[in-house]
Amino acid sequence: MGDIPSRIPHPDGTDRIRLASREYSDSREEATAAMKRLSDYLIRGIIPPELERKPAGKETQQEPDKQSGQGQG
Repeated sequence: MGDIPSRIPHPDGTDRIRLASREYSDSREEATAAMKRLSDYLIRGIIPPELERKPAGKETQQEPDKQSGQGQG
């Protein structure tokens, strides 16, 4: 601030500080959530829902039942 005659920081500088603070806060929240997920897995054996394996039958769509007449025009 000694380089600036009025000793008032440049407006872009305060915006950069505000943006960096917001990014730091968001990153900290994401890291905290990741650590909680890891702890839940290691301590309690809880697998996050998006990482669980689904049975093969549920992943593929079932074809319409041909005997009941579905799918016929």
